[in-house]
Amino acid sequence: MLAIVVILGFPLALLAPWCVRKLGPVGAPRLFVAYPLLVFVVAALTPLDPAQVQTSFAWAPRYGLRWSVLVDGWSLLFTLLISGIGALVVAYAGEYLRDHPQIGRFYLYLLGFMAAMLGVVLASNLLLLFVCWELTGLFSYLLIGFEHASEKARKSALQA
Repeated sequence: MLAIVVILGFPLALLAPWCVRKLGPVGAPRLFVAYPLLVFVVAALTPLDPAQVQTSFAWAPRYGLRWSVLVDGWSLLFTLLISGIGALVVAYAGEYLRDHPQIGRFYLYLLGFMAAMLGVVLASNLLLLFVCWELTGLFSYLLIGFEHASEKARKSALQA
């Protein structure tokens, strides 16, 4: 279940600009904060027994690639941290950036970053870990350089 919830972050991130246009800068953050809260609740309800919980399904079956998630004590702790802090950041950004003309793009980057971080801590195979790690770096770059009109933001993004 946790694997499916984590995957939902990527399509939600891609839909973020459209959601902001349709729901407005006040309604969209309410939808977006539901994602990290859902991850938090599912992670909190995941039974933590000595045996690790592993979920796996075909990602690209033709090539034998699988989306494999391993839930143990550490990954569950970091999932709770990422989703809990992520919910607070999404809620705060909804107020702080309410009037920003590119708030949809910001949520695209933020939700993508959050989903990629969750992918890193839950990955149970090297390919998924690598893909999510690279996505984390990409979304970090995009978040740091969000105010691309600022020279300081552009220079800082290059250091990410």
